[in-house]
Amino acid sequence: MMAGVSLYLAALLVALLGTPVTARIARAAGAIDMPGARKVHRAPVPRIGGLVFIVVAFAVATPIIAYSPSLQRALAPIQKPVATMLVASGVVFLLGLMDDLWDISAKLKFVGLVGAALAVCSTGARIESLSLGGGWSISTGMFAWSITVLWIVGVTVSMNFIDGLDGLAAGVAAIACGAILVVSIWTGQTVMAALMLALLGALTGFLMYNFNPAGIFMGDCGSMFLGFIIASSAIVVSSASGSFAALALPALALGAPLVDTLLTFIRRGVLERRSIFRAERGHIHHRLVDLGLSQRQAVLLLYAITIAAVGLGSFMMVTHGINTVLVFANVVLLLLLIFRGVGSLRLRTMVAAVQRNHHIHQRHGLKRRNFEDVQLMLRVAARFDAWWDDLCEAARRMDFARMTMRVVNRDGATRTLRWRGRRRPESAEMLLTVAIPVRQRRRGGPLRIEVDLVGDGSLESAGESLVYFSRLLDEHSVADLPNPVNRGNADPTIAGEDTSATVDHDDSAGENDRS
Repeated sequence: MMAGVSLYLAALLVALLGTPVTARIARAAGAIDMPGARKVHRAPVPRIGGLVFIVVAFAVATPIIAYSPSLQRALAPIQKPVATMLVASGVVFLLGLMDDLWDISAKLKFVGLVGAALAVCSTGARIESLSLGGGWSISTGMFAWSITVLWIVGVTVSMNFIDGLDGLAAGVAAIACGAILVVSIWTGQTVMAALMLALLGALTGFLMYNFNPAGIFMGDCGSMFLGFIIASSAIVVSSASGSFAALALPALALGAPLVDTLLTFIRRGVLERRSIFRAERGHIHHRLVDLGLSQRQAVLLLYAITIAAVGLGSFMMVTHGINTVLVFANVVLLLLLIFRGVGSLRLRTMVAAVQRNHHIHQRHGLKRRNFEDVQLMLRVAARFDAWWDDLCEAARRMDFARMTMRVVNRDGATRTLRWRGRRRPESAEMLLTVAIPVRQRRRGGPLRIEVDLVGDGSLESAGESLVYFSRLLDEHSVADLPNPVNRGNADPTIAGEDTSATVDHDDSAGENDRS
């Protein structure tokens, strides 16, 4: 007991003394978080406070574990997973530190994170079989590796996402460390209990400087390190004990950031159809601030939600079988209801977005197939008339409303080519009118094709058709047609035998009629 208190106080003291020093190092290195549109702070703040956590983990906790006879005996069965976890967390810390200093690619961080997670899995620390008590158990079988990697990566990314308000990530991480501490003591994992005590002390000291108004941020190096080591510790404890509660309780402690991350990916990838790696301002803490809460109020509310989830989830340690699953499921449902209450979870909007994206995907596939068909036709067009007919076919398939092209013959006579589709412009919900240049061999600049595109309520749809049509003209312009002088053909656009005329293609009846 006294050894545990001493370890906690030692970590606390290192954090209290080391955090101001880290802030000075950050300023000297230029690791400063500047205010921005998606950030809530209004002044530059040092951002590599995560140095404190890795110092505590390697300079405080590791020596104590290594030189304590009782902890050494407890460490023996799990020495390889723990050692690998600490080394891998150091690698993850370095990735985060590189991002804080030089802003590296999110994909590079993701690849490194997956590699570190695989290293932990290779030691046997995996989610394979979790006992519910009473003869009940959950087995992951062949999915053990993938589920474990997904857990570690998911928690790490979640901790990084939740680090958006002063003290939020550090406080949630402290509660999660407390939850793992409880299950470590409950399952007799004293080494993991010692490590969690050290991290809890470091987080307590760091919060003295990180709570609003923050004098230092943990940065990506801190949030990624904490997320990785917390996730890996939960795996080590659960795999050694085989208890469902040993993993489920830390999962509930991290429930708010995990649910927020899942909804963030859905919002970015499904609702907004943008990269899931691009930052934005839609996390739950942003929504709470937008609802009128101050930074402190939002952070304290999320603390309370996390503590409540852990408190209710603690009943899993005294229940058995299906009752344990029901406790876990009810707490998850409560978290989902909270997210729905603040507007982060919108089921109808999500369902509508999935249907919309499916429709867009189908429409995109059809436009692509039509483009490729006409592309083949244009490759064999040897005369201008055939070229124009193929363009009319492209316009028909792409649901254009109208297409017009004015050509000037060599004798100066002009003619206007017109094509009209089945749908008239006045019947379209949206109409996009565009003039497209067409390369030719003659002097006087490019020809012009004017097109009216029907959008059917979506400018994106009309724009996609325009992109495909423009690509056809790029690859198969008038200048690309065979030279009639060499081929002995009489091309009206070059030979100039026609007088001023208008040639109409009317597709309103489903056929091309030449008038």
